[in-house]
Amino acid sequence: MTSYFAQLFPERTNIRLETIKRSYPGMSRETWWVTTAWDEAGEVSRERFVVRLDPPGGCLSDSPLEDESEVYRLLHPTAVPVPRLIVHEGRAEWLLEGREFSVREWIDGEIEPACLRDGSDAATPLKIAIVKEQMEKIATIHALDWEALGFGAFLPVPSDPANCAKEEVWRHLDMLDRHAQEPLPALREIGRWLLDNPPPAPARIVLRKENNGIGEEIWRDGRIVGMCDWEGASLGDPALDVAVALNTTGKYWNDEDALAYYNEVAPHPVTEESITWYRRFWAFKAACALHSGLRNYNSGRDRRVQLLTLGCLYPVIVQTNLASAAGFGERS
Repeated sequence: MTSYFAQLFPERTNIRLETIKRSYPGMSRETWWVTTAWDEAGEVSRERFVVRLDPPGGCLSDSPLEDESEVYRLLHPTAVPVPRLIVHEGRAEWLLEGREFSVREWIDGEIEPACLRDGSDAATPLKIAIVKEQMEKIATIHALDWEALGFGAFLPVPSDPANCAKEEVWRHLDMLDRHAQEPLPALREIGRWLLDNPPPAPARIVLRKENNGIGEEIWRDGRIVGMCDWEGASLGDPALDVAVALNTTGKYWNDEDALAYYNEVAPHPVTEESITWYRRFWAFKAACALHSGLRNYNSGRDRRVQLLTLGCLYPVIVQTNLASAAGFGERS
């Protein structure tokens, strides 16, 4: 990596790596924090970077790293706060153990605002303000003209709002067909139940972050200054983003008020019915992706024990919970 940064910044004399630290858990992709130093006018200058690459067996999702890099590039000039992409590296001579990687700027901040760890009543308004900020930033994403920005060139575009939810379920059933390590009939039946009970059609298709909420963004002084980890970026119903965020904000502000606030600031409202459906879909999707990751463990390409435990256990939990919600096994 020293040689790589030297060719990336040839004007920096005697550039070197001071620290390299991996961010955990990093299930979908590896994230590394790198500090570089170089000599400049008799002083030592430093700059930090974030290096992102797929695990040895590939990303748990079907999204290429290059697509995630393109999301950063397209979003940086917009009102959505994202780190600047410095480079997506795919040249054969620089690959890391055969893997492409990206380098983006470092943004100072925290992933959990300090007020969220304050158990006093005085912190309650601050916590609500944090949830409002999360909803505002999600609404900012949803207000973008994704077609004009070019997201339709590499992200799957739903055929129409009425069918976007069903198409997502079909994509994940197809993922099981391609990668499942065991039959999982209950999980497949849950997918069919979701198909038979779709949510209301959204007013429009939007760009979505998917992996969002408390713990997913970079915060500073009560504001989101960096929205990171866009491996799940997609086009579809905005209710998915809101549902995922509410899974992380409920202990700071009740879901009803948080959803009402999103609907105040967003270009189009979403319904509680859609939130309920997408919460269930999110669990189904995670079960499909985590189980599919077992193919990399079983093939020996990625022997992280997390793949084994999550790929085996999480689908069982989801099958149990969603089978109950669907009423499977009940006598009529």
